[in-house]
Amino acid sequence: MKDFAVDPAFEAASVAVAEWPLCHVRLQDDGRYGWLILLPRVVDAVELSDLDPHQRAILMEEIVKAGEIVTAMAVAEGRPIDKINTAALG
Repeated sequence: MKDFAVDPAFEAASVAVAEWPLCHVRLQDDGRYGWLILLPRVVDAVELSDLDPHQRAILMEEIVKAGEIVTAMAVAEGRPIDKINTAALG
């Protein structure tokens, strides 16, 4: 059986920071903003529809948690943010 693996492009451009119930979490700092990248550890999942309903619910909770962390990071850096942007990459 195939195991979950982080794409080398993500490994090169980010740092692993956490393992949540569904996602491997990475921090990517582009100099302007700290980004949290959530990578669901579901082999061969490409689209949200590749996750079952329970996994999608977990992902939504993890997205909210990531937004709260990004907000706290920005406040700690003295640059509060008005809006969190959530996107699917790829």
